[in-house]
Amino acid sequence: MKHTRYFAGLTKIILVLVMITLMITPLSAGDAKDDWVLLSDIHLPGDYDKVLNNQAPNHNFAQVRDEILLGDFKPAGVMITGDVVFLQGEADDYRTLAKQLEPFSETGISVYPLLGNHDNYENFAVNAEKYAIKDTPVKGKQVAVVETPNANWFFLDSHINTGTGAGLLGDAQLLWLADELDKRADKPAILAAHHNLDPGKGSLQDEPKFWGIVKSHKQVKAYIYGHTHIYRASVRDDVHLINLPALAWRFDDVQPLGWTEAAIKPNGLELKLHTLDKNHPKNNDVRTFEWLR
Repeated sequence: MKHTRYFAGLTKIILVLVMITLMITPLSAGDAKDDWVLLSDIHLPGDYDKVLNNQAPNHNFAQVRDEILLGDFKPAGVMITGDVVFLQGEADDYRTLAKQLEPFSETGISVYPLLGNHDNYENFAVNAEKYAIKDTPVKGKQVAVVETPNANWFFLDSHINTGTGAGLLGDAQLLWLADELDKRADKPAILAAHHNLDPGKGSLQDEPKFWGIVKSHKQVKAYIYGHTHIYRASVRDDVHLINLPALAWRFDDVQPLGWTEAAIKPNGLELKLHTLDKNHPKNNDVRTFEWLR
């Protein structure tokens, strides 16, 4: 009987110690919460109420921003894969963009806007202090590496000239990318830029050089992009290619408009689509992308 009481007491002590250990031990990289918001092609004009293609881009963005800020999770960051303003990247467009992003910064959420073919590098850079990408390591390009608990983001700049449909990373950026990947071989890498890789004059023109770097760095697991205003996904050489939906307007009425909630896991990426129209059949669509190499 004494032995029974002794072991029962010892078991309670062990359970208490285990609970205390769990409470004071920090989350490992594999357990850490790593949630992001992904947006693309928001096309904000300087005129807040301007209607384009039967959509009011600023109103769309404000709706999404409020959904995110009032949601049940605080994202580690917001990434926008290019075409953050209207067609010619006017200075007034970027002033409106800065105002639209203020509520995020006020709540401590970093925003990483990437450049697309409708952006203007000079006008964008004027408000650089309002964005998370401030001191770019590649001259003339807005690029950054952001390390998260479960992966490393590589934010790239495929902008050439305002209004030019095609994209170009350029040799300097590609050298930087290869070097930064070499330094971070121990964690999955997710690359993001504006342009698609499909053959054609509106795609990434130095895609062969870019893809050579991707293939030779096995930690690259996914490439996320915008530009086409299509929500789709494919696989190339065991790398996920994820095309984010637009927010401003659609080219095809079947396509959704909205934002994507991204949960980075140790072994993959889970995306949940939130459409502007809550009756859209793709609203709350969840896609899981397991790392393939």
